[in-house]
Amino acid sequence: MFSDNMRSEQQIQKIMDVQLTVLYDSVSMDHDMQTGIGFSCFIQVGNIKILFDTGSDGLILLENMNKLGIDPRSIQLLLISHSRLGNIGGLEDFLNLNRDVSVYIPDKFPALLAENIEIFTKKVHRVLSVEELYPDVFSLGEFLGIFREQAIAIRSSKGIIIVVGCAHYGIEAILQRTKETFPDEFIFMVVGGFHFSGLGKEEKYKIIADFQKYKVRHVAACFGCEETGRKILQRAYDKNYIPLGAGGSITVKANKI
Repeated sequence: MFSDNMRSEQQIQKIMDVQLTVLYDSVSMDHDMQTGIGFSCFIQVGNIKILFDTGSDGLILLENMNKLGIDPRSIQLLLISHSRLGNIGGLEDFLNLNRDVSVYIPDKFPALLAENIEIFTKKVHRVLSVEELYPDVFSLGEFLGIFREQAIAIRSSKGIIIVVGCAHYGIEAILQRTKETFPDEFIFMVVGGFHFSGLGKEEKYKIIADFQKYKVRHVAACFGCEETGRKILQRAYDKNYIPLGAGGSITVKANKI
């Protein structure tokens, strides 16, 4: 939980609590949580409940949600970062339980996959550019690359929180768009996969340099950052590195105004 004031009084708004809980990852923070290939994060901003990605196995996703006391039917928004199996594998099992959820996918999401989602819900929205989905909750729009990918940005009392899937297009592009969208606000935290797997040492340090260039205060690595990558990030960020995995949770409290 964070309580330090990182924003000027002019920037502080009456902003709600933000809670992030990792539901699916290759690493576990709780021996009761199952692990798997892929990523999923539960995000609560005030009363709005968001699911970001669904991991690769719906049974693991739902079992972990059950252990954490999160009702799949309570989710109002579902954002899919991109069409890789590790990010969409649990979709069908989740949608079987929640057909009222509004689903946000990148604009160039594969047509067949989009049609499969529409079997369960007609509330499917394609996101091309930066879009405010709910007060203080934004899609950063579509990034082009091997996959069409989107990330989510949340305005918290401490600054902007970014959650990414794998960042195939590169974390620098995501950070740059965030600063263009919120030029007068801090990037408080980036959570998710940073596409470390398969990269050489110099490329990994380039990602760290990008975080530092944009003055990112906290970093929390998830799936896509193998153990070596997480250790590099932890050494670089020291106490501002946040270990995360399935069952791990971060809460940013709202400022009292």
